[in-house]
Amino acid sequence: MSSGSDITCLAADSNGMLYAGVTGMPSNLYKSPDDGQNWQAIGSDTGIIIDMVITEDDILYFATYNQIFKSVNDRNIVVASLSGSFTDPDTAITSFDVSFCNGSHTILVGTKNKNIGQFGRAYVIYDDMLMQWQDLGLADCDVYSVAFSPRFQEYNFIVAMTSDETD
Repeated sequence: MSSGSDITCLAADSNGMLYAGVTGMPSNLYKSPDDGQNWQAIGSDTGIIIDMVITEDDILYFATYNQIFKSVNDRNIVVASLSGSFTDPDTAITSFDVSFCNGSHTILVGTKNKNIGQFGRAYVIYDDMLMQWQDLGLADCDVYSVAFSPRFQEYNFIVAMTSDETD
């Protein structure tokens, strides 16, 4: 990477390909096939990348504060967008996870609201119903980190780190 750039997150697939979300560069997403010696931009500018997940089948998903993308053949495709009437404009994605469930990818999303006394939520998005965010019912808290439990497909359990804005 070049002087003035910052890495926001890193991930590696099972073939050793490294992926980096960066700021201060012409693109916000880069990949390196040679342990970080050389980097190639992937797709166009997406906004600041806050989190990335590589699935078991080596598909890269990454999130900005308001969208989740899937990278396919070096093209970044929006698969979910935090917009519309169901969310406050001051709500942002904080974390996400991707799991293989019932034959397709399932996306778990944590959000927070920047205003005092207003809160984010946790949502699940099933790959065959993209843009349909299912609210998981975590109320009166901001969600800072989410993960699928190892047995999500059997029990629908998730793990979430939350805050209700009190000490």
